[in-house]
Amino acid sequence: MLTKLPTHVLSLVLLAIFTTGCGRSNGPVRHDVDGTVTFEGQPIASGVVVFDPDIAKQNKGPQAFARVTQGQFSTADSGKGMVGGPHVLTISGEVGPDPKKPGNILYINHKLELDLPNDDYTAEIAIPASSVKSTLPVPEV
Repeated sequence: MLTKLPTHVLSLVLLAIFTTGCGRSNGPVRHDVDGTVTFEGQPIASGVVVFDPDIAKQNKGPQAFARVTQGQFSTADSGKGMVGGPHVLTISGEVGPDPKKPGNILYINHKLELDLPNDDYTAEIAIPASSVKSTLPVPEV
């Protein structure tokens, strides 16, 4: 048989449920990173920058990413920035036409360690020629 709870007890229970958000959390504070990615002084055509907290340096948190378009990127576009501290960035994408093989595209895959602040940040990333990983024929459309 159910007993009737006093109104103030029921109110406290409901308040506890609504203020805790059913046990979910918004997670750590995230910050936006924007900037440029260049290869031999020119913006890369397209790609992605992935921000992984460097667990080897005791930095924990969620991964963040940003799409690169005409050399520009911003984590604000994905709606989820990065946590501060040491990170390993992986930059991959299409650099542009291969000057040694007409009709082919150069692709990069570059890793970079960076200690990011606990604040919004602007990064200028210059990709070295040694990061070119492949050259592929331009797909026909």
